[in-house]
Amino acid sequence: MIVSALPFAHRALDQMLPLRDAFVAIFFVTVGVLINPLNILAYPHVLLAILLLVIVGKFIVWTGIVKLFRYPLTTAILVGVGLTQIGEFSFILVHVARSNGLVRESFYSATLAAALLSILANAALVGGVAKALPAVSKRLSLK
Repeated sequence: MIVSALPFAHRALDQMLPLRDAFVAIFFVTVGVLINPLNILAYPHVLLAILLLVIVGKFIVWTGIVKLFRYPLTTAILVGVGLTQIGEFSFILVHVARSNGLVRESFYSATLAAALLSILANAALVGGVAKALPAVSKRLSLK
C-alpha cells in the first residue's frame, strides 16, 4: 500500500513482477517434485474424481451461496468460477493425513496433482467465463 502511493509505483511494480513470476515457478516445480507420476498413472480415476469434486462441487456451492445473498446470477457465476481451485492449505492437510496413515500415497499424489491442475484450470476458466458471460447473459436474459 505504501508503494502504491508513491510517484514511482508503476516502476516498482514492473521490477517486482519478474520476482513474483520466479516464485510462482518455484512453487509449481516444488509441488510437482512431490507428485509420484506412477501413482497418477495407476489411479487416474482418483485424480479425476478429486478434480470433478473440487471444480464442479465448489462452483455449485459458491454460486449457490452468492445467489442466496441475492446477488445477480452473473456475479454468482463469476464468484463460483473464481473459487474453483484447491488452496495451498490442502497440501498441509493431505501431508498430515498421509503421515498419520489416514490416506495412501496414491491419494496424496492425486491430491497434489489435482491442486496444481485446479490452480492452472482456474486461470483459464476465469478468463473464459469472464469473456463469454456477457454475451451468454444477454442472450439468456440473465440478471
